[in-house]
Amino acid sequence: MHGKELLAETLKLAKTARSLLAQIPNLRTFSQIEVATLDDTRLTVMTDYLEITGFEADKYLHSQLDVMAEMPTLTQLVFSLSFGNTQTDIDQLVNGLQRLSKEKGKRKKEKIITNHQLPITNYQSKLTPREVYFAKSNRLPLNQAIGRVSAESLCPYPPGIPLVCIGEEVTLEVVETLQAIVRSGGIINGASDETLKTILVV
Repeated sequence: MHGKELLAETLKLAKTARSLLAQIPNLRTFSQIEVATLDDTRLTVMTDYLEITGFEADKYLHSQLDVMAEMPTLTQLVFSLSFGNTQTDIDQLVNGLQRLSKEKGKRKKEKIITNHQLPITNYQSKLTPREVYFAKSNRLPLNQAIGRVSAESLCPYPPGIPLVCIGEEVTLEVVETLQAIVRSGGIINGASDETLKTILVV
């Protein structure tokens, strides 16, 4: 019965939070200027100026300050707001991120580019999933699988999008990214070897 009023208050809180977060050194958020179709109830905080990954930042915020992200990645934290949130929640979130920035921020203000960021590459399938299913496959150490066709789909979560699909070539870029995600505490769904030391290839 009061959905519009409740959501209006949520959007007001989100706007306040985004404004306060924009003032914190070493952190940045998306705005409607950058993303025209921005969902205002999702606060995406980039952590690529911190000395730690988004996974580590999430663990720190949750264990030390009782602040939980909806989704951490290597370089981001996503927070979700609803009409259940209050100004107290926003204050706790902002205070937590201020403390995180102060304790874990880089001395240099410039962004450090690393291979920890998910590659943006237009992969081309070498074989169809059907062809892979009927082909012979064997297990190789992950580093030795570069240049081979994957017989399994490897899907980092978050964000829940396959980094390599069945039938696609395993590249150095993919291997380095998978290893970085595992080292940072991320989860790789679809891997037949949970340790990700090996991979099935055609």
